[in-house]
Amino acid sequence: MSFALPQELFEYFAASPAGLSEAGRIACDVNHPIHVTLERFLGSIPDETVDQKLEDDTFRALYLPRHSAATDETRRFARVLFAEEFLQQEISRRRLELICTAQEDLRPQPYTVPALADLAIGDDNLVSLTDFTYDGSRLERSEYSFLLLATTGAPNSTYWLLLALYQTGIASHVRVRLDPFLFGPAATMPAMFYRMLVHGRPLDWRRIAQLKHQEFGCWRGDTLSTRSEITDYCWTRRDDEIHFVCEEVPKTSDVLARPARYLHAIYDLGTQQITHFDGALRIYTPEGLTVRHNQHVRNAGKAGIREKVFRIDEPIPREVFSVVTQAFFIWNYDVARYFTDVLFESIPS
Repeated sequence: MSFALPQELFEYFAASPAGLSEAGRIACDVNHPIHVTLERFLGSIPDETVDQKLEDDTFRALYLPRHSAATDETRRFARVLFAEEFLQQEISRRRLELICTAQEDLRPQPYTVPALADLAIGDDNLVSLTDFTYDGSRLERSEYSFLLLATTGAPNSTYWLLLALYQTGIASHVRVRLDPFLFGPAATMPAMFYRMLVHGRPLDWRRIAQLKHQEFGCWRGDTLSTRSEITDYCWTRRDDEIHFVCEEVPKTSDVLARPARYLHAIYDLGTQQITHFDGALRIYTPEGLTVRHNQHVRNAGKAGIREKVFRIDEPIPREVFSVVTQAFFIWNYDVARYFTDVLFESIPS
């Protein structure tokens, strides 16, 4: 790209839980503090880049009627939309870069904030939810607000996960990773609320308990939803435990800005409870991602650089498992369908 992203814009949007859709509003608000900077950035986007956006099939299908010529208004809209997408990619890329280059002997962001100065963090950079209060959207401590580590380019990608952890009553057992960008003074950081719900119907645990061999599957990604290349899962019996793993793997074109979402759980057959449950990001190099695309998760081992998003080591009811898993893989409709519609066949009583 022949244009540079102003640091002021990066810092503003990287810390905003409202997401990049706010850019269009700011572009129209001459009184907004970063309006002038945003306008300069929009003006720096080359005309040929705007032309390419106007010719994009998705853009034309959604915003430009067939055979219609682009107007000045349409060109400006294409410019703003490109800027939003560019910002999202850049914020996500820098987030992954920061995670990958963090020094083990230094506290990573946001744990350098004074509000967290006395907070003990583990080797996995997780902190206990019991050290925060929850307002339905944000985690608060010492007049500062924080969000969980974003698992996609969208800042609200872990909103439903955090909500599920509290609504299912297991928050006191959970440790989480805070996002290195999404934090700020509680008085000024917006609290976002969304109406979309996550529904969970219990899996057929009788079927799972009778597994003798691995049971696994794989879905190809939907470009209009997850932007993933594949999502695959596997159930494996190990003595009196059933291990579940599931990973959503990004496309090669997204490798620098989009991590894989990876989940692992252990079901104890004796207690009929989940005894371990964690969700993580797996960050791949282009070469590593190519190898992963040619493997199933059951054979992939400990691939990529892993950053935990949440971890639970206390027993939790198995009925919670479906809800939290769907919340972690929010917007992955293959996972949602698997847990709610494409269930195991029931075994007669």
